[in-house]
Amino acid sequence: MNDIWLAVKRCKKLKTQGLSQTDIAVRLKVSRAEVSHLLRFDQLHPKIKALLDKYPLSSAHLRHLVTVKSIYQQMQLIKLAYVKKWSSRDLADEVLLLDQSDSLLKWETAADDQLGKQLSYLTGFTAVVNRGKKPKSNKLGGYIVLAFNNDEELEAIIEKLTKD
Repeated sequence: MNDIWLAVKRCKKLKTQGLSQTDIAVRLKVSRAEVSHLLRFDQLHPKIKALLDKYPLSSAHLRHLVTVKSIYQQMQLIKLAYVKKWSSRDLADEVLLLDQSDSLLKWETAADDQLGKQLSYLTGFTAVVNRGKKPKSNKLGGYIVLAFNNDEELEAIIEKLTKD
């Protein structure tokens, strides 16, 4: 367990004892804002906490991560941030892009790789888009591929696609 989760655990314990965030901040020798962040980190889904044990990120990274609603998007961002060694600013930029891509605005004019990136953020899974003319035809066609690592992720993709 790394230092962030130890601090979260101590913060949660003090909160359950009825202390205010200001009192907790004094006891832990951190700012009241940091106490607020630690309490938000505790609200992360257990799958996200487990993934963060495997791919540890800084507190600054987590501040941006908690703003993302979908746990599948959080999972993808954690993996990307860790593997690509993103700074917290890089992660913040990706979260901003994610917010902008939620509507898939201008998908008709977006490049295939950009559309794939937007779909990846929306679904939380690696997506590849390839548009072009069908062989032996002038009609447009193409494909979208969503990659998954296990049956649980496949089930999550199917749930997303079958939602009303």
